[in-house]
Amino acid sequence: MKHIVRNCLLILLQYLGEPSLVDTFREQLIRAVLTYIEDSVDMSLTHIATCVIYTLGCATTKEQKALLRETGAIGSIVALVSRKKQANEFDATIDAATGFLWNITDECPPNCKEFVDCNGMDLFLSVCGDGPSAKAAIRNLLGLLGNVAEVPSLRHHFIRDDVIVTLVKLLESEDEGIEISYNTCGILSHIGTDGPEAWKVTVPQEDVFTAMEAAICRWDIDAERSINYNSLEPLLQIIKSKKCPSAQLWAVWALANLTNVSSSKYCLLVKEEGGIPLLREIFEDMSKEKMLKELAGRTLAVCDIHSQEKGLW
Repeated sequence: MKHIVRNCLLILLQYLGEPSLVDTFREQLIRAVLTYIEDSVDMSLTHIATCVIYTLGCATTKEQKALLRETGAIGSIVALVSRKKQANEFDATIDAATGFLWNITDECPPNCKEFVDCNGMDLFLSVCGDGPSAKAAIRNLLGLLGNVAEVPSLRHHFIRDDVIVTLVKLLESEDEGIEISYNTCGILSHIGTDGPEAWKVTVPQEDVFTAMEAAICRWDIDAERSINYNSLEPLLQIIKSKKCPSAQLWAVWALANLTNVSSSKYCLLVKEEGGIPLLREIFEDMSKEKMLKELAGRTLAVCDIHSQEKGLW
């Protein structure tokens, strides 16, 4: 029987590229596959089932993301990650599971809330305690928490000494290129835009801002990234905020990096989503820090060159 189930799951993986077929039976497929994630007796079946769920969580619509939440997929995957962590098994299965959670929370506040409600913050702290062996899972969870931090009503879940202390330590990480440090800085940037009145922890906020800026100064502006923004609105909202210069520095650095390494996509997004006037305002403001102005100027120059080449502006 196990071999039959295994072959069915493998065949299903192959047919996930057929939207018409998958959409017809999406809910039934999710519920059936989750039974092999929740039953961890056979880890080979669990791994294949997790890959199926991960694939179903990629490039989904808001309605499909809602369905994954309503079928209990988020809770089941959180439980799987917890079991793998307790067994000290940081393998391809936990990477796929945390990758699913990252994808399914992207631009989906209800799914972000579901993750938090499933004790997601404690899960994150637990995984972080395993150090380098968990680096891929930590990277994915930080990406997920970046999605959570974009939701103003959920940011209070980060206001804990243990969470802030862990995030500050991760700013220094060089694992996974700059991704762990970058995602951590993004989370702290969103928290910072809520202002000092929301900072109800014992860790001094100025110390955190100093650590953020030190991390940003270490990053390579030419670094190729594994991140993909469908919209720059979260970055632009931080740039608009006047409450946290360190957060503004992170967001402008992000734009400078993205437009530098993927100009064809991100220069257009900067223009379409109103980033040019914001960057020009920073560049022309004599009171702004030198590095911030230089990054804004660099981004404007790259966007200008791209527009001239493409004849867009």
